[in-house]
Amino acid sequence: MHTLIFGFLELYLTIFFPMVWLTCFLGILLYGFLLKTKRVEEKSLKKIGKVGLFFLGIFFSIVLICAILSKMIIQSDFQQNLNEPITRIDFFVNQKITPISDSQRISAFLSCILQAQGVISHHSHPVNLISFAIAGNGTRYILGEDSQNPHEFWLKMVNLKLYGQGECELKQFTSASLSEWLKPLK
Repeated sequence: MHTLIFGFLELYLTIFFPMVWLTCFLGILLYGFLLKTKRVEEKSLKKIGKVGLFFLGIFFSIVLICAILSKMIIQSDFQQNLNEPITRIDFFVNQKITPISDSQRISAFLSCILQAQGVISHHSHPVNLISFAIAGNGTRYILGEDSQNPHEFWLKMVNLKLYGQGECELKQFTSASLSEWLKPLK
C-alpha cells in the first residue's frame, strides 16, 4: 500500500505536475489572445476561466492530500519501527560502524528522541550527520545537529525501496540529553 501511494505521488508530481503548469501557461496565453482579439464573447471566456480555475483547484487539492497522506504514513512507519523489539542499533559515524546492543543504552537513545521537545522549523540546516539503522529493519535514519542552535537535532528517514524518494523529515527537536548520549560516538 505504501509503495502504491508513494508511486502515485511520485508519478503525479514528476509527470502530471509539469504538464498542468504547461497547460495553465498555454491556457493563459490563449485566454489573453482570445480576449484581446475579441474572437470569443467575454461571457464565454469568463466561463472558460472559471472551469480552468476549478480544475486547477482540484489538482492542488490532490497534491495537498497526497502530501498529508505521505507524511502520516511516514510518521506511522517510524512509530511502528520503534515499537518493534530492538536488539541492536548500528551507528555510522565518519565511515565507522559502531553497533550498540546494550538494551539500556538503546532505551536511553530512543527515549531521548521520543520524549524530546519538538521545535518549529526555521532557516537552518542539519550538520555533523550521524546515520543509524535498527537491526532487522530496512530503513536508515539520519540524525543531524542543527547548524545554529546547540542541542537541537533533525531526524530524517531514508528508505528508497519503500518510499521511492530521498530523505523524509521525521522530527526537528531539542534534547540536551541526546547531545550527551552521542558524545562517545563522535
